Amino acid sequence: MPDVKIGFGSVIAAGAILTSNVPEKVVFAGVPARMVRQNVTWSRHVYGFSEGELAAFGEKFGANPPVRGGHGL
Repeated sequence: MPDVKIGFGSVIAAGAILTSNVPEKVVFAGVPARMVRQNVTWSRHVYGFSEGELAAFGEKFGANPPVRGGHGL
């Protein structure tokens, strides 16, 4: 849906249809999407980059890089 905001650290299941804003650190799934978990944390391992590339990325974006276009990094 247009203009729906997804909170930092939230996970949206594949095929989920969002009808409202999503708070931070939750998992939404289903049609229409509903909250199935709260207070979730997750991390992503970054492979294929040198230490210098990772350091440059961290300097440019900080700990929480921006996500644009509804996709991950």
